[in-house]
Amino acid sequence: MDVLREERKINHRNFLQHYLHSRMAASSGVILAGLLCATEAVAEPRVWLSGSAYDPAAHIINNLPVPVSGPEGIESFIQAGELTDAAGTKITSFEQFNQLRDSNSQVMRIDQKSGRVILNWESFDIAAGYEVKFVQPSTTSLALNQINASTSPSVILGKLSANGGVYVINPNGILFGKDSQVNVGSLVASSLNVDNDLFKDKSLSKAMTDENTAAFFLKDDKAATGNVLQAEVDATGAVKLHSADQEVGRDEDAPVVRGDIAILDGAKINSTTLNGVVVVAPNVVNQGEIKTPDGQTILAAAQDEAFVLFSSDPSLRGLLIEVNTGGDVTNLGKIIAERGNVTLAGLAVNVGDGASISATTSVDFNGTVRLLARDTLNKDSVITSISQVSALLDPDTIPNNIVKDRDGKNLYRVAQRGGNVSIGKDAKIEITP
Repeated sequence: MDVLREERKINHRNFLQHYLHSRMAASSGVILAGLLCATEAVAEPRVWLSGSAYDPAAHIINNLPVPVSGPEGIESFIQAGELTDAAGTKITSFEQFNQLRDSNSQVMRIDQKSGRVILNWESFDIAAGYEVKFVQPSTTSLALNQINASTSPSVILGKLSANGGVYVINPNGILFGKDSQVNVGSLVASSLNVDNDLFKDKSLSKAMTDENTAAFFLKDDKAATGNVLQAEVDATGAVKLHSADQEVGRDEDAPVVRGDIAILDGAKINSTTLNGVVVVAPNVVNQGEIKTPDGQTILAAAQDEAFVLFSSDPSLRGLLIEVNTGGDVTNLGKIIAERGNVTLAGLAVNVGDGASISATTSVDFNGTVRLLARDTLNKDSVITSISQVSALLDPDTIPNNIVKDRDGKNLYRVAQRGGNVSIGKDAKIEITP
């Protein structure tokens, strides 16, 4: 699409009336919330923590992920399924695993026995030329990979594959490097925590409806330590990586720092199920290519909490998401959701110069794009019935800024503070038949 050349800041109601009708006539599934700042380049982010330059090539990583020792480590793998090398040799001890890691084997295969497993890792890195492959009972199976013992972000330079869903949770952040390939049923990547019991028994979309709590949240006893990844986009649209030190013995009154998530140029992430790709961190940058056919891509910048709710409405296919304290989410690459949805959520939502976001429609499913620059949730009051999708576009029409889903039971919390949507020159946001 052609963007407005002069910088404008107008409220989202007027923006929808003027901009959508005149510039996106064919894109009826585009929803924006926040002040439009259409500029020649993506504006420099609002707040970045200080830190030294971070070079992923200099990051000393293990070729393959390393489980923690003890009952929560290799023993949990043996109980959950079979851990084998590329030749099919079973790994039944930590010593054998070390031999696998130090050998020339370039593939780690995890044969998952049950529908949902929780795996605890000391580190979760995949070097270039190496692969971690999850073989799961079905496409609905899930593997939660928790990296709590590491003092560094996870660096994925090789391949990650699964026929089902894979969660990667690292408080220090996650970096998908150049030429990395992720081919999974679905992917959740986050530096915020998820609830283990909720993961095992229900789903993240049930966190709000059943537990009245956030799906992604901070937890003090799992705070990041050591090197914390920070991804910065400067005024020219260039991505700069930094590493900030978070002391192990930090003062209890100090803020809990979490790492950012960066998907660099050349990285490719593909999903094959409705659950698609969900990325949640204080700041999120995508330079690569994300494809979620018949599914959803969510990039959410949340510094403390993110609330999600599943929607059965075809015009809002997938998950609804709101953040409490938002950060910066920036797309500098390509996101494609055929017959699906793309959602970017944070206090600042940026679509860079030459970047693209596209969704397609079909007879059965609408394609949608949602750019939601807003945060600060109302957590107390509740209303009982609002079904119009248009209500989500205008918080002034929503009593107490809280919405019920169509069945009148699912609570949807709508953010109250508006942020900025920045769209760079030659950016493309399109809905096509």
